[in-house]
Amino acid sequence: SIGKLRQLRYLDLAKNRIENLDSDISGCEALEDLLLSSNMLQHLPDSIGMLKKLTTLKVDDNQLTSLPHTIGR
Repeated sequence: SIGKLRQLRYLDLAKNRIENLDSDISGCEALEDLLLSSNMLQHLPDSIGMLKKLTTLKVDDNQLTSLPHTIGR
């Protein structure tokens, strides 16, 4: 599970045809950069707002119509 990677700081999942992002992503407590560009995401999990160290989130070129209200906490 990706949530077990607690020390992960940089994750580039761009251009992988990802349709869903696991809510376990919140376990990546040290994550600073999350690159999800050019996938097939229709929504992001609310748990993404628990990533307190996240400074870069790239989600361009997906199928998102909104972002979770938890982003920016």
